[in-house]
Amino acid sequence: MKQEPLAPFACCVCYMPSTASLRFDKHGNPFVSCIACGLKMFCKSPNSIQGIFSTARLVEAVIRQVKADPQARAARERQTQEDVRAVRVHMATISATRAADEPQGAQAQESNHGTVRISEVKAG
Repeated sequence: MKQEPLAPFACCVCYMPSTASLRFDKHGNPFVSCIACGLKMFCKSPNSIQGIFSTARLVEAVIRQVKADPQARAARERQTQEDVRAVRVHMATISATRAADEPQGAQAQESNHGTVRISEVKAG
């Protein structure tokens, strides 16, 4: 029996109002889905479901504040840009470390499962 999603709420990832909803998979397991950013997050316990709805209320409060106060909007945008910049620096550092750790002549190959593995390239 297909269960209808619960009323939409603000997504805790993309902050878009009324784009996320609690749905149920074919086994009846609850998950959150957002039509704006593509989020799919399974809820493994009642506490996680409670946390989702509590977070949605906080997100909705932030959305209201940002709409009402241009300074709050500017501050949030600056903080978001700084956070994204920090993540990019971290990812670049990890990539550089991995590249330095690869053996000479190694080549990345994709497996059947979509994960990347490193294997030695044999000279012709």
